[in-house]
Amino acid sequence: APTSAFAGTVNDDRYLFLAGLGLAAAIGGSVSDIVIRSRGLAAHFCIAAVCIYCIAGAMSLARYRELWRTAAETTREIVKAVETILPKPGPAQIDFVNVPREIKGMAVVNNGLGGAFLARGYREHLQLNINHESTISDPVQDQLIAGIRNCSMTDSQNDRHILLMTGFAATDHTGSCAGQVIAEDMRARPWAWYAFPRRQAPPNR
Repeated sequence: APTSAFAGTVNDDRYLFLAGLGLAAAIGGSVSDIVIRSRGLAAHFCIAAVCIYCIAGAMSLARYRELWRTAAETTREIVKAVETILPKPGPAQIDFVNVPREIKGMAVVNNGLGGAFLARGYREHLQLNINHESTISDPVQDQLIAGIRNCSMTDSQNDRHILLMTGFAATDHTGSCAGQVIAEDMRARPWAWYAFPRRQAPPNR
């Protein structure tokens, strides 16, 4: 894509593709006119600039590719860790606490965890509540993690399971204790939780 050398790979960079194509066409047309009309230093400068851009773009894409591969491997490890605890087809709902969000700026499972479990054969209508690990020091997040750790798994037959992620390891804390900790955190920090599938707002009446 023409954005590869100057647009960092983020969740919204796909919106730059069409705009980048137009920009690339405009720049290409201008450079082409300069090269055709020029016979000296200007033509050589334009050719050198295009070569530098192509090399920089290729290097950027190679770096992003490796980061995305690492992110994909992280997602696979998380799913494998859960599979060892919750055999398929699994419960109707899973609450995840402290899921990795990104690696070196690359999104890991900030919005694709539900799709990963569906692809692995879990319930078609699986509901997820996802809390991501903090990338900065966050005492409230630390308090949530400590509260979940202090709760033992007391209800293995519950159709709602509560899993705490520590790196690639998952531990099951299903029970009323962990459920209460999560409920309190959701009330205090609703923005710290992501629901899959997204819940629709009630229609205006």
